Amino acid sequence: MKNLLITIATTVLLSCGSPQKVSREQLLAYVSEKSNGLTRETEAGDYSLKTSFRPNDFFIWQDLKAGDRELAFVSNQYANNIYFTLSIQPKSNASLSKLVAIKETLDYKMNQYLQLQAQGNSHYAISYITSGFSGTNTIDLLFAFPKEGNLKGKWLDLDLAEFGLGIGPQRFRFSTKDIFETPSIDFELISRS
Repeated sequence: MKNLLITIATTVLLSCGSPQKVSREQLLAYVSEKSNGLTRETEAGDYSLKTSFRPNDFFIWQDLKAGDRELAFVSNQYANNIYFTLSIQPKSNASLSKLVAIKETLDYKMNQYLQLQAQGNSHYAISYITSGFSGTNTIDLLFAFPKEGNLKGKWLDLDLAEFGLGIGPQRFRFSTKDIFETPSIDFELISRS
């Protein structure tokens, strides 16, 4: 019920046009809401794949909550990159075993299999983090791509090459307009909490 109220409040706040200042929870709800264009899901073989744009504000919020750093300093740490998550969830024990079997690829080589395409420019991830398996047997990965030149066109395509699961290449398309219209976290809320 609380998540539903947050989603409704976020939708009402953001229907006014330009990006708004919201709480972290409202931003999470906004990114997760498929109609906002920041999350893509597909079924491929025996796997569910989900990718989402991850606003820099999430990382800034995390750093500010962890210590007493200045907002400008923390913001600069994340300003040059654009972030996306990729979640892979097997649908059966056999597909889970296959996912576990390519753990080395997931942990050390996935940046070779995911490219960000924009206006004819192509970039492999400059870094990524694997969070391992969660309670749902889902593996979550966070990718950082260089921001420079990537937000000029109409679309950003995340192209995932075949990496050992037998699902073939996958493409996830995001509108740069949707990314630009993503609300920001109201960091004054942190200083008041």
